[in-house]
Amino acid sequence: MAAEAEVIETRWDYDPIHAGDGPDCPGMDAHDAWEALELENPEPEQVLARFEAAESGLGEPRTFQLPADFGFYDAANRELIVGFNRWMLERFRELTPPGGFVHVVDPDLNHIGYRLHPHAPLGQGATLEQWWGFVQYLQGSVWKVPLLPDGDSYDFISPGFDWAFRSRFAVSGLSELVFAGAPMLRALEVHGLPELLLRLS
Repeated sequence: MAAEAEVIETRWDYDPIHAGDGPDCPGMDAHDAWEALELENPEPEQVLARFEAAESGLGEPRTFQLPADFGFYDAANRELIVGFNRWMLERFRELTPPGGFVHVVDPDLNHIGYRLHPHAPLGQGATLEQWWGFVQYLQGSVWKVPLLPDGDSYDFISPGFDWAFRSRFAVSGLSELVFAGAPMLRALEVHGLPELLLRLS
């Protein structure tokens, strides 16, 4: 279909915080996909400040609420979660230039941050359980932090600050998945929603 061939436009103008210092993905393996930023590293706080300043210009986000009784560790939801995780990796790869990365930050700054290099061979050879992630004592999970808000919140933010995916845990009320910025919203329209989001719509 014509919609599937549509080109998703986004900005590659990286911020000076990180310009030019990312490794090249052709020489990377799956272990290099997640570049850890320790708590004393100022980058996550700087990223959140820059995104907060840019957020008002991103327009209205699209938000999905998770049912209060959604079972992350329930095997009945495994296929839904795996499908969502794979779909999100495709979107991160589509919206990130080769060799680029995505900021992954805890909005409360209670946990370390990451630079996610989506073009690394992330998930290559991974088992279904490693794609799922919500398995006790699991080794080698594809995702260092979960895309779904199981007790913590994480923001996945474009280096150009023009799009974001926000996984927001709610202590009271319903946890949310928030898609912000024109490039991310266009990707939702072009590719359609994965089954998990369809059920939340």
